[in-house]
Amino acid sequence: MKLKTVVGVTLTLLMITVIPTLVSIGIPLPARSNYVRMSQGESTIWDKDITQNTTWYLADSPYIIVKDIKVYTVALLTIEPGVVVKFADGTELYIAGGLSVQGNITHPITFTSNFTTPVPGIWDGVIFDGIKEFLLDYILIEYASTGVKLISAANISNSVISNCTVGVEGKLSYAVNLTVTDNSADGLSLSSSPPIEMRITKSVISNNGRNGITVIGNSTIDMDDCVVSNNVGNGVFLSNGGYIKNSRVIGNSLNGTCILGSTTIDNTTISANGGDGIWAESGVSIAKCNITGNEGNGIKSNYVEEATTIEDSAISANGGDGIWMGSSMSITRCNITENAGNGTSGHLVVHGFSFSITNCTVFNNTQNGVTVPSDGTLEYIDMYIDKSFITNNSMTGLSGRGYVFNSTVSGNKMCGILGNFTVELYNVIAWNQGGGFNGTGVIYWSSIFDNTPFDVVADVWPNNVTATHNWWGTNESALIREHIWDWNDTSELGCVFYGDWLSGWPQPIDAHPPKIVSINWTRTSPPPYSKTALFPKPRINEPVCVSVNVTDDESPIPSGVDKVLLWYRVDGGEWWTTKMTLTMMYNATSGNWTTIIPPQPGNSTVEFFIQAYDKAGNSNTSSIYTYDVKWLQPGDINGDGIVDIEDIYTVALNYGKIAP
Repeated sequence: MKLKTVVGVTLTLLMITVIPTLVSIGIPLPARSNYVRMSQGESTIWDKDITQNTTWYLADSPYIIVKDIKVYTVALLTIEPGVVVKFADGTELYIAGGLSVQGNITHPITFTSNFTTPVPGIWDGVIFDGIKEFLLDYILIEYASTGVKLISAANISNSVISNCTVGVEGKLSYAVNLTVTDNSADGLSLSSSPPIEMRITKSVISNNGRNGITVIGNSTIDMDDCVVSNNVGNGVFLSNGGYIKNSRVIGNSLNGTCILGSTTIDNTTISANGGDGIWAESGVSIAKCNITGNEGNGIKSNYVEEATTIEDSAISANGGDGIWMGSSMSITRCNITENAGNGTSGHLVVHGFSFSITNCTVFNNTQNGVTVPSDGTLEYIDMYIDKSFITNNSMTGLSGRGYVFNSTVSGNKMCGILGNFTVELYNVIAWNQGGGFNGTGVIYWSSIFDNTPFDVVADVWPNNVTATHNWWGTNESALIREHIWDWNDTSELGCVFYGDWLSGWPQPIDAHPPKIVSINWTRTSPPPYSKTALFPKPRINEPVCVSVNVTDDESPIPSGVDKVLLWYRVDGGEWWTTKMTLTMMYNATSGNWTTIIPPQPGNSTVEFFIQAYDKAGNSNTSSIYTYDVKWLQPGDINGDGIVDIEDIYTVALNYGKIAP
């Protein structure tokens, strides 16, 4: 008994003296947590998985990770601001539970290599496949194989990921104030199944060894107020499209953007990239963008079925064409200038397409202003040029086939307009150095003068040019004739018909037909039966009322609607016409017109169409409309094909009512 007492007293004295000593020199007590930790100077070596909520403290930093660490689903790892975590070669932090890494602007958290001279990919990275919170805020991650791999969707904010192989991979749901730089492969390599919309704002993705941003699969991205610059691959690669706005995509070695899905690009600068500024194999909507100084084309729409729209943008000083199109396109209010290739070029697809250029300036491009293949083959492209300036290009202003309205084609070093064109209404073709118009087609109500050596040259016979009612810069017939080269000069060419020339600049006229806005037809059931309650088809011997809204309001000087006619026939017979009556004026140029198609026999088919004229003699014709007339046996009031009590009920219910 005395021996036991002595031993007990001795152990008690040891605990009283040793434990405070251990605490005073920084060796933790085993009871503080569920891990084993050893002290090496000021470092904390960590070699155990985390199975319960755990905190890494600044006082114990840096933490040295010597093996793969897993945070289990039941656990949350919290790291205090200012903590440095160093990973041994090939190790990773795998989060199956949760991770809360929240530094601040003065005390960011760092994940880095424990090697004295680290290289990208020397440790594996942070993997989130968890079910709890995942918060990365004010953290620096460097030298990992994948800085952050997101198997589960998560957010990252106010952080830097650099000198890794891949910066961020997987399901990045939202990022703000994220810098991803100097990684040896993609900066962001994102994907998700099932797809999600990923958002990135106020972030910088730069100097990475492949693409700045890659999104594959069916996910889309919304990118706002970002800089994607100086990446060795493409700036942005989107396999399913998205939205890029208020951003800069500059100085990337390949294309600025590589688009494989429907995408909107708004208020963005795409410049100084080594390939095309925008390369697309899908429809793209581009507005208020500055696309300049790219080594390839400014915009290349590469043989797609969807249409592309470009509005209010500058496409200039690119090394190829300003716009290279292989799809239908609408270009509005753009400046397309000083590109080393063509201003705009169209390229044939399996099925021909058309494009429009409206309110644009196509100026000082090294090759043609606008060019498409001519109609020398069965496939061709139609261009529509309206209210635009095509000037001072080093080759032809317009080349190919199309329609030109209200535009100026001048000062081009070769021909102003070359090919098969209809040039109508208030165009100016002047001061071109390779001729004004060379080809076949129509020039009407325009001005054409002072082109060298000829104003108009006809195509080969039998292709002629009808060039009546134009101003030629003179009223002298001999001078006009001197500036035309056609069959009269060599029999191999077609003729230029230039009679009835104008004595001065073309004055405004109404050259646009009225618009047939809407057509409606209704039954006119005789009393006492409601037209809505009975059979919907017109009945035998029942008139039909047709009404149409017609307007004539297109600039510059609409003349107003003069008359509207309805044409109809029965069972494919002779066409009959009746003049419609104006029943309501909406304004000075728009109104509603009505008429009645007379009663027709049962089981007959009636076809009709509308023809509208304005006061300037322009006309427009609608499509053909059709209705069938229902045959009813005597006593079949409701049109259901039988005579029964329901017909008597319909008569009784509507007796004495006035037809609507």
